[in-house]
Amino acid sequence: ADLETSTRKLHEIIQMIWEEEQVLLEWFKGLIVKLPKEGNLRDCTNWRGITLL
Repeated sequence: ADLETSTRKLHEIIQMIWEEEQVLLEWFKGLIVKLPKEGNLRDCTNWRGITLL
């Protein structure tokens, strides 16, 4: 999707949350993915995690 479509859809979701004062249950679950940084990948500090919702 293009930026305008994505922005509009995100705005609709945020507006719904604001009006209903509830967060989507799916947003309480996420998948943690490890991404490598540069350097020795045997060193735990050379990895970072992100959460995919």
